[in-house]
Amino acid sequence: MAQFLLRAFIVAIAGFLLIWFGLPVLHSVSPEATKILSAIVGLSGASASTNEMMMAMDDEGPTNHASRDTAPLPEAHPVPGLVAEEAPASPQPPAPAPARPAESVVGSAAEKFASMAASAVSAAKKAISPEEASKPSVVTNVTVVVVEEELPPDPRAAQNEEPPYPWGIVVTNSFSMAADGTAVGVIKGGTPVAYADDKMLPHGRVYAVYPLENGLWAQAPTYVYENDMVLFEGVRYSESNREQRDALIDFCTAYGTYEQTRNDLFERMRARHRNPHETEYRRIKAERDALQTDINKTMELFRKTDTEISDRNLRANLRTKLEKLRGEQVTMNNRYEPVYRKWSEWEKQNPLSMDDVPNTPTLQNLKNQMKKLAPAVEEIVPGLSPNWLH
Repeated sequence: MAQFLLRAFIVAIAGFLLIWFGLPVLHSVSPEATKILSAIVGLSGASASTNEMMMAMDDEGPTNHASRDTAPLPEAHPVPGLVAEEAPASPQPPAPAPARPAESVVGSAAEKFASMAASAVSAAKKAISPEEASKPSVVTNVTVVVVEEELPPDPRAAQNEEPPYPWGIVVTNSFSMAADGTAVGVIKGGTPVAYADDKMLPHGRVYAVYPLENGLWAQAPTYVYENDMVLFEGVRYSESNREQRDALIDFCTAYGTYEQTRNDLFERMRARHRNPHETEYRRIKAERDALQTDINKTMELFRKTDTEISDRNLRANLRTKLEKLRGEQVTMNNRYEPVYRKWSEWEKQNPLSMDDVPNTPTLQNLKNQMKKLAPAVEEIVPGLSPNWLH
């Protein structure tokens, strides 16, 4: 309340100053308007000084005010019903006081105003209690609008519904397998996945995942080796930190591309450095691998008859099949071993390894990309960078 009164007083003083110092200017232009404005405003405390100021300006001003002093008064007309009284004799005007310079009049007015302003400020300070004066000013009823910075559209966002599982990423190119461990393809490094479950296979633990490829989540799970994955428990893909996620995807994509490019170069080298026993070895190895897959499937089904399937006939049939497969496996090993020995002896005499792959400009560019991203990746997943990168 006290602050409001003080502001109102300051506004009134500003108006007072405008009138006080504006009157001389207005008087020089239109003396009659000055008189009317003075009568309206009623500057009682300043009337004497104002008259003195106007008189001083009349005495020192230009002669264009003479017509105002000599102009005849308008003729008086009687009003019906009223009796005219004899006007008393006009008293003689006192001798005019010597005119003061305008500068002294303005200076006197300024001194009066300064005194009045000081008194007003003092009164306003007294009106405010010490407790209120010590309190900081508080602005209330203020609406604060917080403008949130909108992120640009995510170019790696999925275009279909996300599986309700935590996300992970394929670090480098990995075999994609069916539930029985049969290889069905390759998942590229840098592929985001949604982790659903895990299971043990003869070659190691695998994760059941839904890959995100070409902006679409897979509708059925595939299985990837545990060692080729990084998982983020409790965080879904759409909830992950975009900056960290993109760093991981870019790093692992470059990693997978590097491995694939290097393997392609190695295969071209092998084509020029071909083992004469290569064809025979590849054929019998494929037969041996298929037989091993059949054995693994039968063994898994046979184990289920102990806990999940209580069918004695099925169990007996599976036991018979396993015995037959074991016999075939012995025969296969007898065929495989001689071919493998010939193939491996030639390889030992004509060594060729991945270390013989030259460091091409393409491989070096991929290395540079990985080195640039490695510090950020190491903060997210320590130890993810391969040793050969450092």
